[in-house]
Amino acid sequence: MKHVHAEWVRLWLDGVDVEYKTFSKWWSVTNLADFDKYGTEFRFKPAPKPKIIKHVTLQLEEDVVTLYSDLECWSHCHTLKLTFNGETGNLITAEVLK
Repeated sequence: MKHVHAEWVRLWLDGVDVEYKTFSKWWSVTNLADFDKYGTEFRFKPAPKPKIIKHVTLQLEEDVVTLYSDLECWSHCHTLKLTFNGETGNLITAEVLK
């Protein structure tokens, strides 16, 4: 008799990243026992979202900081390179370019 999730098992054995859902959360399949759960939903593991990079210019004048996107500033300015996690939107790194 054919296993109820035979197609997913075959894909996983061939090296495809497969996930299963329990309690509204997705988990990576790590062993064959993960396929023995009836009524379990399976999917291909989604590709991670790429990092988001933003360049921001800070203009400093008389204790006031003004933020600009895509602005060239010749004096009293600093350009920052901000890198965010594509999945969570959290800031990963901030680098002063000039």
